[in-house]
Amino acid sequence: RLLGLIPLALKQTAEIVLVSDREAGELPEIVEVQPLRALMDVLQWSDYSAVDAERENLSRLKEMLEGNPQVTAKSDAQVLVRALMPCGALADCGVCALSLRHEWKMICKDGPVFWLKELL
Repeated sequence: RLLGLIPLALKQTAEIVLVSDREAGELPEIVEVQPLRALMDVLQWSDYSAVDAERENLSRLKEMLEGNPQVTAKSDAQVLVRALMPCGALADCGVCALSLRHEWKMICKDGPVFWLKELL
């Protein structure tokens, strides 16, 4: 889902690191691949990060980043939050509701991309 960002980053001569425990598939040779356990290190030096996460996995992401404020302060990071949207993204059904700092957001209406700082 985020692989479409690679050509844009390459045009900007950005360094690209894919952090995942899944098979990456066909990628340009310039893209470095690291395991998920390297996420903290990558976030510390990256200028920008794009994360793809299911809503159900956001708590795991928070746990990984908890207690490490320099990670989120140093890096601009956005998270593509995936969730079911049976109403067709009309924000009518509430199935994709997400609680952010004691406020409800609809992933289909207010997202699906959120700043990482909003999610922590």
